[in-house]
Amino acid sequence: MRSQEYYNLKNYSDKILDLQKSYHDYPLSEQDLKQLAFQMGMDEEDWLRIQRTLKAHLERGQGYCRYFNWEDAIAEFKQVITLNPNHVEALYGLSLAYKNIWLDSRQLRHQDRAFFYAKKCLMMNPKHDAALRLISDLKLLSSNTQLTLKQKVASISLASVLFAMVIGVAVVLLGVDGQIQTNMNKADAQQLITARAVEVQHVKAQQLPVQFMESSPKMNLEVEQSSLRIFEDALSYELKASLSIQEKAVSSLKVQLELLDAKNNVLLSELIDALRLTDSPAQKGDVLPFRVQDFYKDTELEANKIASVRLSVVDAVLANNVLVSKPIEVDLKAVSNPKVSLRFAERDSKLSKSEFSDQSFHRLVLEVQNNGLVPVHELVVDLCWFDAHQELIMRKRVSLIDSMDAALKPNQIITRSHVVRLPQFEASKALNYRLVVCKAQ
Repeated sequence: MRSQEYYNLKNYSDKILDLQKSYHDYPLSEQDLKQLAFQMGMDEEDWLRIQRTLKAHLERGQGYCRYFNWEDAIAEFKQVITLNPNHVEALYGLSLAYKNIWLDSRQLRHQDRAFFYAKKCLMMNPKHDAALRLISDLKLLSSNTQLTLKQKVASISLASVLFAMVIGVAVVLLGVDGQIQTNMNKADAQQLITARAVEVQHVKAQQLPVQFMESSPKMNLEVEQSSLRIFEDALSYELKASLSIQEKAVSSLKVQLELLDAKNNVLLSELIDALRLTDSPAQKGDVLPFRVQDFYKDTELEANKIASVRLSVVDAVLANNVLVSKPIEVDLKAVSNPKVSLRFAERDSKLSKSEFSDQSFHRLVLEVQNNGLVPVHELVVDLCWFDAHQELIMRKRVSLIDSMDAALKPNQIITRSHVVRLPQFEASKALNYRLVVCKAQ
């Protein structure tokens, strides 16, 4: 790895450690980590390089597991969580490795680490069946004093090794986060997985109605999903919605989420930062993606009493400087559907030199409005940069709306922020850019 790349990666991992100490009760999502990288002056290429490094450590860790080399597997998985502290499969891999070391050594500290990482894995994904099974195995081994160590290894380790061998494919088939590529085809993987019966915990989602309290400044909430899942000793709640700003621009927005019983008594309450990942103030007319995915464990809450959800705006700070949007040049030739009509504008643009390298970076906040008759589910554009002589400097394809996002409905406005590295370009020079729409449907 080149020295500059190592320097960027080291600064990035150090910053993550600092943030984890400050926000240990608020797990950093992948979007948080990506935003952090951009704020440090990195761009999409740097972010992809981090992901490639992470994937290499993960694959080596899983390879060591296949050959029972638990110590080296732990070292690799720890490198993964240095780059992404909440990576589901790295957490599971650590738990698996520590469990097998405990089986050999019988040192309680290894058992404690196995429990710790398995539970953290479930905090990030309550439906991770391999982690659920591993915790059950640990409890069984701890409580059953009649079995000898060899009997326990024979009855439990085989299942753990099988999961380690096929976990890369199993996560794809079972829909688990943190997908890992393998050379197995789907049919071979399915045959291997079904060679041993797997007890899957099926938990039906319960839909919960959502109340949204009047707020000042005025906002509207549109709910796409509000579902509750109740497990044996925990519960998870997922909300997918959008907040639309109706009156004034805001630079900070705190929302109180409350789980209520049938008499509107508060059973659980949580304060959420609705603009936590936003680079610029939300303006009047903006639609904000609003997602909540919470996992509650070790609470005294009687989950069956939850009847509804209430959302309230408890702290909205008005923006001091309202950004003025200006139209930008866009090539819309790829828009073939006459019902699709889009307006693009620039909300913010800044060219600067990174403090972490000699590279120049362009930070761009785009505004997209749907002026058509149908929702837009996918929007892909090429960003093209030109120098003062109109010579093309760089062309980069970016996705403004994809399958993970809510569709942009008619009359709605969203913003998208991008930070792009411009190699061999001085930040003091004049810069122009244009957009070319590649796909809009």
